[in-house]
Amino acid sequence: MRLYLKHGPEYRDGWINLDRCPKMPSDRREEPGLLWRCLPYEDETLGEVYAEDVLHQVPQGKALDTLKHWRGLLRRPDSTLTVEVFDLEWACKAFLGSQQAARWAEPDEDGNPRGIVHAMIGPQKCGHPCGEFRSLYDAQRLYALLLRAGFHNIRREPNIPQGDKRIRFVAERGDLE
Repeated sequence: MRLYLKHGPEYRDGWINLDRCPKMPSDRREEPGLLWRCLPYEDETLGEVYAEDVLHQVPQGKALDTLKHWRGLLRRPDSTLTVEVFDLEWACKAFLGSQQAARWAEPDEDGNPRGIVHAMIGPQKCGHPCGEFRSLYDAQRLYALLLRAGFHNIRREPNIPQGDKRIRFVAERGDLE
């Protein structure tokens, strides 16, 4: 079994697609707290977990526990977790190097913020069904968290879409202690 924790329109055939936003295609919807507390799967049952644009929705103080939880769901020592997030370092440099209008773009027709600030903090709409950003990461911080969570053979993936704005790490479960 492969689990795709996502936030967005992509749907992967052959995966269990899980997105909390009702506007997005998904096999099931979960309460946001389940991302870091208890996904409805037994330990050591998944061959792969891919978490795209969801770790930033986990409160900063729960990130390590979340990664440990996801690690425990993986079946074999060579089973992988892929984590993809926006790069805080890129966002800070882009913010400081841009004109005022690009920093604070006017909201779209639904009231969602755009521009560089949106990349850093998300919609920030109280009760927004698609979530809000609670934590931000640069490559060094995310790597350190994966290491502390017990992952092995952690590698950063190069040449990903929007690669200058995003970080993607692939890490193996390793042996469970």
